[in-house]
Amino acid sequence: MIRPSRGLVVAALATAVVAIVVFALTAAAAVRHNRDTVERPELSVAVDRTLRYVGPYLYCDDVLKQQCDPKQKPAEIPVQPGQTILVSLPPYIAKRPWDVSVQYLFPNGNSTITSTPHLTPGDSLIVLQSTRDALIAQIELHVPSDVQDAFGNLISQAVWAIDTLPSARS
Repeated sequence: MIRPSRGLVVAALATAVVAIVVFALTAAAAVRHNRDTVERPELSVAVDRTLRYVGPYLYCDDVLKQQCDPKQKPAEIPVQPGQTILVSLPPYIAKRPWDVSVQYLFPNGNSTITSTPHLTPGDSLIVLQSTRDALIAQIELHVPSDVQDAFGNLISQAVWAIDTLPSARS
């Protein structure tokens, strides 16, 4: 029976260990890269004949550990009085509870914010009409996490914000 030399066995083991380490480092880098480049869910927003895709204003991978993307600027999509804005939700949002807040401005200078929770999965379209008597100023859509703040309110895991004011952009 032929026995390999001790040096050959050591070299083979060292090569195997190096190959395993290189494979593990490559796999870890690929996982880290995939986690860092995960696409964020986008809203599809239509006004008149214009369609825009809106990414999150705020998105957290882990609310408890405060692993959140930096806040973005709200999307600017002007909505003139008399126009309708349609917001189509991706499955990421539609399959879970969410709520929408809409700020309206009135001719007398007052404003109000309405908030509507959608607790039943399946709703996937928001339709809002802007009028001279109630101009839509801003829309925010929130997906809550299961983490509560000090007052017992659920902290948002993701937020989409749309500035719809027509002034200075129309």
